Amino acid sequence: MRKSLPFLAVAGMVQPGGRADAVGIDAEKAAIRKADEQMVAAANAHDLNRWLSFFAPDARMMPPGEPPVEGKDAIGNMGSEFLKMPGFSVAHHLETVEVSRACDLAYIQYSYEIGLQDPSGKPVTEKGKDITLLRKGSGGTWQVIVDMWSPNESHGQA
Repeated sequence: MRKSLPFLAVAGMVQPGGRADAVGIDAEKAAIRKADEQMVAAANAHDLNRWLSFFAPDARMMPPGEPPVEGKDAIGNMGSEFLKMPGFSVAHHLETVEVSRACDLAYIQYSYEIGLQDPSGKPVTEKGKDITLLRKGSGGTWQVIVDMWSPNESHGQA
């Protein structure tokens, strides 16, 4: 019994630190959720510059069936094409938000819906899934460093 007392004392000292870490991680998860909401709002407002502000300079997007799009300028070019599409809208449904213990890296996993219009003007919705890696920037904000998504239906792609 005496041997376990020092262990319990040490465990008691570690426990509050564990809770403090969890509180910090929970705060970062909330910040990531808010940033994602703001990024989606910027896309739905067709505000390219605001949307692009959520990406790190060295970010990489990995669209389905296409080569990676590397760097903020290239992502901006791709994003401007999306935002110009008639009827464009997007929704994210976050399912997972995980933050590293150091609170400097994270990933989110979510399902999405993108609204567009087909050539005849009829509304079309693409549903899919996405995983995004984020890094905490020098200003303390979370920035996308890798984004990879795929539609739930292949749309004729092999």
